[in-house]
Amino acid sequence: MVFQTRFASTCLKVIRSPLTKYHSHNIITQYFIFQKYNVQNNSLFRILSNSRAFGNDNYISIKTSSYSTHEHILNSAANNILLLHDISTTPEITSQVDKAQIHLERMKNFLDTNNLEAVTKEFIDLKEKNILPTLEIYHILLQMCHKASDLNSALEIFSQIYNDTTKSSISPTKETYKYLLDVVEVSSDHFLSLHVLKSIVNGQIPFIKSSKIAYKNLNIKLDLDMWNSIFRSLTTSHKLYSTSDLNYFKEVKELSEIFLNSNPNYHNFTEETWRLIIRALGTYPGPCKKFDEILQKIQSLEQTVMTPTIYSELIWALSRKSLVDLAIKNLDKLILQYNYIPSREPLYILLSYYADLGVYQEAEYLINKYFKFITIHEQSESSQQKSWQFNFSTILMKAYVQALHKEISFRIKNLEEQIKKNTSLITSKENMNNPLNYLTKDNFTQSSFYVSWKKLLNEVKLSNSKYNKDHFELTIRFHILSNQINHQEFPLNEALNMIYEMKGDGIEPTFETFKILLEGHANSPEYNSSKQTLQRIENTLGIFNMMKSFGYDMNNIEIFQTLLDSCIPKYERFTDIDFKPIRLKIKEKIKHINNLIKIHKAKHNQKSMLTLLELYGCIHSFSEMRHIWFDMFLSGYHRNLNFYKTFIKASSQNIRESTYCLDVLRHQMSKEYPPVYPDLETYNLLLKCCIKCDDLITKKQITNHIMKHYSSSQK
Repeated sequence: MVFQTRFASTCLKVIRSPLTKYHSHNIITQYFIFQKYNVQNNSLFRILSNSRAFGNDNYISIKTSSYSTHEHILNSAANNILLLHDISTTPEITSQVDKAQIHLERMKNFLDTNNLEAVTKEFIDLKEKNILPTLEIYHILLQMCHKASDLNSALEIFSQIYNDTTKSSISPTKETYKYLLDVVEVSSDHFLSLHVLKSIVNGQIPFIKSSKIAYKNLNIKLDLDMWNSIFRSLTTSHKLYSTSDLNYFKEVKELSEIFLNSNPNYHNFTEETWRLIIRALGTYPGPCKKFDEILQKIQSLEQTVMTPTIYSELIWALSRKSLVDLAIKNLDKLILQYNYIPSREPLYILLSYYADLGVYQEAEYLINKYFKFITIHEQSESSQQKSWQFNFSTILMKAYVQALHKEISFRIKNLEEQIKKNTSLITSKENMNNPLNYLTKDNFTQSSFYVSWKKLLNEVKLSNSKYNKDHFELTIRFHILSNQINHQEFPLNEALNMIYEMKGDGIEPTFETFKILLEGHANSPEYNSSKQTLQRIENTLGIFNMMKSFGYDMNNIEIFQTLLDSCIPKYERFTDIDFKPIRLKIKEKIKHINNLIKIHKAKHNQKSMLTLLELYGCIHSFSEMRHIWFDMFLSGYHRNLNFYKTFIKASSQNIRESTYCLDVLRHQMSKEYPPVYPDLETYNLLLKCCIKCDDLITKKQITNHIMKHYSSSQK
């Protein structure tokens, strides 16, 4: 059908051409198509009839036999006419190559002015005119994708290049692959980048569905330059610091090992190759035999000269692998030999190791010692490498926040133990070794730790016109953590105001910052009574709704875990204080949070189920507590010793529930799979149930069991 339509179109063009003034329509048209396209007479008749090119029915009724009577006229007259009016030489029609060249020049101009939309429109116009793109045009499109960081479109273009090889002689060259690798380098899609590069390494065309083409030999040799481009694309700062997925780092390491196994002669490696190999192997934080092998090779003078660039990359890799002593040793060698550090990045990663541990004193010491040796020029591997900010004030702020976070986490854990066991605060070796264990409500703002923090904030303000995202978030986190020590001096509403200020500056807080704000409310001493628990729940639900307004995915049980934690009266758990009106309101909030969990399709885990059990026990909703207990059994959760302790402790507040624990629950432990074995704390809780329901017989049985337990353990 398409073939016939094309003939009809050709007929109409011939009919309307200057040729028609010399001969009648039917003669010229028949001759042109017969001679040019060598079609059968009956086919021509059908096309012309359907086109209704002629107004006279007598012309349409042409028969095959009539053609023979006109043959002499056609051959003599039409040949003379075609010599005078050669269609191929008319000025309106230019060659395909010339047309493609015109489009190419326009696309180049648009690309130079960053008018990417015009480049796209020009290509669409070219395709609509059935002009076959040249390889240079496809190169322009790949360069456009590089500017837009659009790897998906680049792959579509690359696929089209291979599709066009069946229509023309164009074929991708090494330069074509270079343009594709440039797009991979700026792409933020980690695993799409990996897929493309692994396809190239395996000799496959990226993202071609046809299996014949997919495994076609690319005819592109993976030389040293190509490998360098591959590793450069995978190890940009943007890619490495925007993910914590170990699978990505492992894949990069494995590609490095493939390269090294196929290039056992290291003597032809350039400085850039050594740098990229060290970086690629160093991305994976775990142990790596190839990295150890390379480490020995590059430190041998016979193999390569330790340049500042190689030193810098080696320090970076050692720091990522937590081999900080060796990293510092090489850092000192670099300074001793060259008296400068060529990049901020290795020192930044070294400091990050100490910042993550909260060792803020060591981080400060290293900055003061090495900062003066950093040169103002940065490595120039890529545009993204340059644009990544290695801010030392940010990493130092992080060290302070992490140090305070460790101290507060220990105190919250200690408080939980205190509440459960009704004992005084525990002093452990871990707490004794913590340099911040001396901080109290009275001395916090006068402590050297806080004074140093304020000094750091002032320096940040002086060196920046306004806070960036990291500065805002770290300041908010420090304030929330400080609230745990002195809630009058650091009220939580100020942290919330900082988030509004951050939003006003056009900066969105991260999911982690909101999570810390939620946890801060759940554990804050601002809400130190049962009456204030309701206010805490309202505040945490308000933060939850704010997170939703920011577009975060709330299908995360950890968020709902914090909401449930905020419902627990922190300092009046499992007591007989009568606050029935408050209990009913808290019960409504628990039900609301449980509904939110269902709406957002988050799945309960053992921790959240245990919290629900504890919550209903706190508010004396024993019927709901039993429902949770049986739901756990029906849902296949293992009711371990913690569940039994929580249930028995809550039940000891009520006579009926105490009786149930003594008559039923304590016998169910051995029937669990795997069985649950009570400890001394469990027996003590059961004794409280005996006292509550005045069950002297069971009390005597449990006491005798405890005596036997002690006597058997001492033998």
